Amino acid sequence: MIKIIWGLKRKPGTTMEQFRNHYENSHVRLAQKYAGQYLLDYRRNYVVDSKIFKDRVEQDIPFGWDVITEMRVRDRASCDAMMKVFSEGETGKLFEEDELRFIDTASVLLVECEEVDTGPNGPY
Repeated sequence: MIKIIWGLKRKPGTTMEQFRNHYENSHVRLAQKYAGQYLLDYRRNYVVDSKIFKDRVEQDIPFGWDVITEMRVRDRASCDAMMKVFSEGETGKLFEEDELRFIDTASVLLVECEEVDTGPNGPY
């Protein structure tokens, strides 16, 4: 299984409420419509608070993203096909136009991970 993690920041001048509303009611629907067949799971984690522990002392820090999105796909072929939908042809243009409405596109983070799940009773 492959997990794609996106760090997304709202466009300057956009409130968190506007950002979240657009993401959930427009961008998520585009992803489900055009790439849903590749997705095993699609989660959005909206940042509420961020802290760092330095020398075991909790400190508030500014965090670079407003949402951490997780997309899980079955394999490399599914990942490549999904990314092609997001970036090429007419669907790529749809996604780009929608992103420009609410995302600070210069700050997008993309991380591809190999997920390991130990389960609730697995070895730690």
